[in-house]
Amino acid sequence: MASLLELAQERGLVLDLVDTAPDARGRWRNRTYRLHLQPALWGGVDVVRTWGRRGTTLRRPRRLVTHHLDGGTAEVALAAVIRRRLRRGYAPARLA
Repeated sequence: MASLLELAQERGLVLDLVDTAPDARGRWRNRTYRLHLQPALWGGVDVVRTWGRRGTTLRRPRRLVTHHLDGGTAEVALAAVIRRRLRRGYAPARLA
């Protein structure tokens, strides 16, 4: 978990969810979730989350930015998001 948090802080983190069987509606859950920290324009740090089906995040991304007053609270929020995604079955993407 600590290495994932460091990776997200330095370069951003990509978590992928790929199922081996379709869900109840017959769809494959081939999803991606990207996380990174970025400095805010007027001070503070933003946690940026982008998610969607793999291959569509460049065309139609879903995006949520949460603002935090300092880096410490942003890191706590980032760690909570990473833990939640890992519990839901996401795994770190292989980096080439």
